[in-house]
Amino acid sequence: MNTITQALTWRYATKKFDPTKKINPDDMQAIREVLRLTPSSFGLQPWKFVFVKNPTIRETLVEHSWGQRQVADASDLLILCRVNSLREELVENYISDIIETTGAKQEQLEGYKNMMLGFVSNMPKDALEIWAEKQVYIAL
Repeated sequence: MNTITQALTWRYATKKFDPTKKINPDDMQAIREVLRLTPSSFGLQPWKFVFVKNPTIRETLVEHSWGQRQVADASDLLILCRVNSLREELVENYISDIIETTGAKQEQLEGYKNMMLGFVSNMPKDALEIWAEKQVYIAL
């Protein structure tokens, strides 16, 4: 437990980055892979990850980030987003992906699909958006 406590005591919110220092490409690839493998409720992964490389775009994001230069000066910029539409299409695409990836039959997944469809169809839009935002925290 001391190691965890020490790690949390050390943490620091970086206010200024040295734009000449870059994250090792192997480390960035590891981050991408970890994000790809991040679990979520039902496996729906209601998120998108945007890696912003273009320095001009990053500069324009400073004003949308309360003037924080970190978005322009950090080695890499990763934006974690929840999907806007959490309706039937997300479930249908997920089921199609399972079928394509595993070779499972559509009828084998009907119960799972119907359970997820019931979840996304019966929840109010604002509650579903909050649920999706909480899913993004898993990846974060």
